[in-house]
Amino acid sequence: MGLTTRTPSRAPSRRLCRAHVLALLGMLGLFGTSALGGCSGQMADQPSYKTGEFARLPASGSIPMVPRKPWASRLPPGTATASTPLLVNQAMIAEGKQLYADNCGFCHGARGLGDGPVGEVYAPKPANFQLPRLVSATDGRIYEVITNGYSTMPAFYKRLSPEERWRVVAYVRELQHGRE
Repeated sequence: MGLTTRTPSRAPSRRLCRAHVLALLGMLGLFGTSALGGCSGQMADQPSYKTGEFARLPASGSIPMVPRKPWASRLPPGTATASTPLLVNQAMIAEGKQLYADNCGFCHGARGLGDGPVGEVYAPKPANFQLPRLVSATDGRIYEVITNGYSTMPAFYKRLSPEERWRVVAYVRELQHGRE
């Protein structure tokens, strides 16, 4: 009946390792809120920023962005002229067709039926220009929607000049009358 004695292993236990690490951090003055990056548990100790304020300073030489005024370059609702102020001719319609293809056709479709490949993912679907309410809309109302956007449609006041927007209106009218 011999009793066997176990010799202790030479590797220190995990508990002992943790104790040594905490003691070392305490001696170095690294244990506490400063070392743990504000983990004191108090929200008041956390860095905070006001809305629109950034934690980093802007790069030197950068140009700051200023908030735009709500209707700067946009149209207040209902202020567009009722009809196109430009002389509509074939050249204007041809330019409108190209602008429509580049900016509108992806959602509204090549014939303006609201069946473009990108527009299929939107809810509500893009407008079908053949709907009676859009056929009877004034040119100014269509221009206003192109300028300011509507529902999921973005505003194009920054992307298209006023003349280009009127060209798109002229082309939409051609689509509605089945001339394209």
